[in-house]
Amino acid sequence: MPDAVDVVVERADALLGFKRPDEARAVLTAAVASTPDDPRLWATLARAERARHDHAASRTAAERALALDPDNATALSARVNAMLDANERQAAKAAAEELRERRPDWATAHLLWAFAHTRWSHAKRSAAEEAAWPTADVARSAAALDRALELAPHDARLFADAAQCYRALSWTDGALAPRAREAMDRALELDPNDEWVMLAAGSVLQLSERVAQSARVLAQHPTSWEARRRVDDGLWSLVSVPVGVVAWSLVVTVLGAHIAAGGGANVVTKTLGWTLTGIAALWVCFVEVHSFAKFPRGLLLRTMRRVPLVPVVLGVAALTWIAGAAGAVLLLAGIVPPAGDGYTTIVTVLAVALLLQSTAQDVTTIVQRRRQVRSGLWDGLVADRGRRRKEENDRGGAYIAGFAALVTWGIVALAAPTTGTWAVAAVPLLLATRVFVLQSAAEILRAVAQPRRARLVVYAVIALGFGVCAVRAVVVQVLVAAGVA
Repeated sequence: MPDAVDVVVERADALLGFKRPDEARAVLTAAVASTPDDPRLWATLARAERARHDHAASRTAAERALALDPDNATALSARVNAMLDANERQAAKAAAEELRERRPDWATAHLLWAFAHTRWSHAKRSAAEEAAWPTADVARSAAALDRALELAPHDARLFADAAQCYRALSWTDGALAPRAREAMDRALELDPNDEWVMLAAGSVLQLSERVAQSARVLAQHPTSWEARRRVDDGLWSLVSVPVGVVAWSLVVTVLGAHIAAGGGANVVTKTLGWTLTGIAALWVCFVEVHSFAKFPRGLLLRTMRRVPLVPVVLGVAALTWIAGAAGAVLLLAGIVPPAGDGYTTIVTVLAVALLLQSTAQDVTTIVQRRRQVRSGLWDGLVADRGRRRKEENDRGGAYIAGFAALVTWGIVALAAPTTGTWAVAAVPLLLATRVFVLQSAAEILRAVAQPRRARLVVYAVIALGFGVCAVRAVVVQVLVAAGVA
């Protein structure tokens, strides 16, 4: 008969299986308080803490279990996972080596060894990365994966994990790419409806296909936070990326017009202007149009119905891009010289387009964050890590926009032609608005865990102030073009 500890462990396992890690942790915490010397409880607690994304607590529990039973496989694997999650790669390698030595016939031991020795970044290798992840580890990691699959030929999740590891290894050794596909195909063959397998299969797809796959996961597993996050990210990326591309291309076009009006246009600036205009045109015409064509229409239409702002913003993006591209071509080709009424009219159109596009971009950012928070996407400990990452991204974007605002202020100071002066003055003001819009977005996310309403109000007021100044500059530009001012 199972003893009392076995009963607790089985109950905790069942709760983890039903995605209730907080309840599993409560059960196990009570159990270890009364029976602190049983390694099975501590090892299972390590798994529960990892499910809650508390990696430090998971490692502590795993080490308590290993102090009682150095051969406990669950604790050994939990310790490796905690180290990997905390990005302690060297310690994880040593722990994975110990795990494989103690459990040479356990598939998970070989899988974790491969994970610890795999370089997961797709970027170019630096000297430090070369030292941390020698190229020689690629073949050894592939061999460890082969051994893991040999030991567990019917474990769908293990095949899915191995497929992702093979894929990362293939960035160094392209010959491993077919093995990644084979492992993923086998995982889907073994259990095509498993949540983890379906998500892993979607992670290697293009954006539109990845969102469609995540939507299928969500249909079968309505509580899957990761699938929900991927669908949400995909939908908003489809909206925000083209809006951002158009906004930044308009910024460059207005600045280029300002430089040309000051007599600063030369071969270098014109070449740069043609290049950026061409890249923006190709991006919008091919990348974005292709993304919309391939995107699941049901999801997009549902989003448009729920958020009427989305079709308005996309319409503004299309119209302002057409105006910006046409204006850039007229100016770069010299069809309209940098003087006279024609030039003033084009600059005015560009200024209005930039104002509309910047407003659309900022409003979209705030609406996106507010809807994510109200929908409960970031509620709970599992989601909190993703929320903090989004918050950091917003603040990082604010720093980039701030740097761009300073650069444009310098351009305005160096060249100050009469025509287009008010239009170009709007550029740094709109970028400064963007800085505090992104800071406001970060504060909206932060409020989920730690409300700081006063700071949010301050950021919003400053953003509004810069926005009003930008609107004033564009209005003056319009009046100048109309001959009123």
